[in-house]
Amino acid sequence: MSKFTAGLHNVERYIREAVLKANGGDAAPPTFCWHRGKKWLLTPSSIDLEVSLNLHRVTLHFTREEIEEACQKVTREDTINTIETGVRVLA
Repeated sequence: MSKFTAGLHNVERYIREAVLKANGGDAAPPTFCWHRGKKWLLTPSSIDLEVSLNLHRVTLHFTREEIEEACQKVTREDTINTIETGVRVLA
């Protein structure tokens, strides 16, 4: 698995956990749509993630570097801030 793909999975996992925490452990899992549902042949320099939960929807923007650095774990402060801003919209 590439660093980019691993980072995509870890960002989704981080969001799922943050949504559960924000809702006291009682929330349906959010749905994810990367890159507006478009396929890509090369790793994009930036990517959008649309996250939906019940009637709420938010689009988060990440750079390739942010995603690749999340290949082990989401630790970048700017990535975490982006996610937490989105979770507040969803909660």
